[in-house]
Amino acid sequence: MKLSILKAVLVCLAPFLFYQCSEKKNSVVGLDVLQRENIGSERHAVFQAAANDTFFQSTVSTGEGLYLFFGKYATVEAKALIRFDTLTTSGSVDSLVLTFKKVKTYHQTAGTVTIVVSALQKDWNEQTMTWNAFDAGFIGNTITTKTIASTDTLVEMTLPKQWAPLLVRSTSQTPSYGILLTTDGRDGLVQTNSIEYGQYMELKMYVNNSTKSVYPVQDVFISASSQRPDPDRLVVADGTALRSVLRFNVGEIPKTAVIGRAYLKLHVDESLAYPSIQTQYTVLGFWLKDSLFTQGTISLDSTKYAEASLDNKMVVLNVTSFVQSWTSGFAKNEGILLGGKYETTDLAGLSFYSSRADSLNRPSLDVFYTLPPSPAY
Repeated sequence: MKLSILKAVLVCLAPFLFYQCSEKKNSVVGLDVLQRENIGSERHAVFQAAANDTFFQSTVSTGEGLYLFFGKYATVEAKALIRFDTLTTSGSVDSLVLTFKKVKTYHQTAGTVTIVVSALQKDWNEQTMTWNAFDAGFIGNTITTKTIASTDTLVEMTLPKQWAPLLVRSTSQTPSYGILLTTDGRDGLVQTNSIEYGQYMELKMYVNNSTKSVYPVQDVFISASSQRPDPDRLVVADGTALRSVLRFNVGEIPKTAVIGRAYLKLHVDESLAYPSIQTQYTVLGFWLKDSLFTQGTISLDSTKYAEASLDNKMVVLNVTSFVQSWTSGFAKNEGILLGGKYETTDLAGLSFYSSRADSLNRPSLDVFYTLPPSPAY
């Protein structure tokens, strides 16, 4: 009986005890957790990119990609160089045929593209070849051309047979300089497989009623972009090394905050992509260590990056660790550098709306964070 009365008294006192624990800082019976605020309350802040975001161009080598590109698409232009293996032959060459076994073309408007092949007259190296390396003596006077349709996937071109001793040497001590692939300058970018893919390009020599085949042993594509800064766009591009820089002021988040999630959202203008993106395009976001950079000397930690692919006209990068480091004071907030994942091996690009675009398309940084419990004085 006495036990039942005691239980009833405790039940009646429970609301009073709870009030004392949660409202009175000097409560002697309360648990510490009941004297704290911010328990389980996550906050959400959205930041807009600073108005000084920009993009710029760097220099890359494109000698180890799965594809070769040559031709022109919008503001982008590319050339490809190919060197062939050695081959011992005897007798006069009756004909010389170059075969591309896998070809894809990109156009802003559907049409044809004219492939231009030139015999090279000087030596080259895929690691050091640049867009401006060509001079008057690099390319011979003789060229051959072939116009292909956008539907063509296999192309055969008959080359001047007098090129045979230039393109196919008998010993490795006298290697050939190879050929240069370009187009006639009109709209049309050609993609074909490189030596990384295997024997997808072949040079056939017809000698004394027999056929001998030789394959590329070295290739590279070089590219350039005439794109100029657009105040409403940021550009990230492989091959031409177009990169962008973004900065967000997250100073309003307290240093004691724990960052749960932070997402950089980029809206894509697909009309300015090149060539038209048919497959996944992957963007890397690097943590900038110094905002006072030049194009050739960018201070960043290549081990600290976020990665995301184009999805539904957006790229969303998880930059939680970046924001946590900035807000806690572990690292100075110098911004984020955006670049293409395959910058040195591919040729493709995306354009993002910048901080000066309309409010729906501007880059944004969504941050979800919690604060540590604080006394409820």
